[in-house]
Amino acid sequence: MPNLYFIGIDAGSTYLKVAIIKDNKIVDTSIGNTGINNSKLASKLVDELLDKNGIKKDEVKSIFA
Repeated sequence: MPNLYFIGIDAGSTYLKVAIIKDNKIVDTSIGNTGINNSKLASKLVDELLDKNGIKKDEVKSIFA
């Protein structure tokens, strides 16, 4: 079975936080300042975390926001 990861996204009034989770443990996190285009920021943070941790998009089972 391939490694399956989950991504959690929390968008607040000041910060947008992203976490990669595997086996109920946090693998890595990232935080960015919210602004006009939070969708773009969320995509950027997710892509950066995946690249940083060597995770391919097809290894992500679900994204929760």
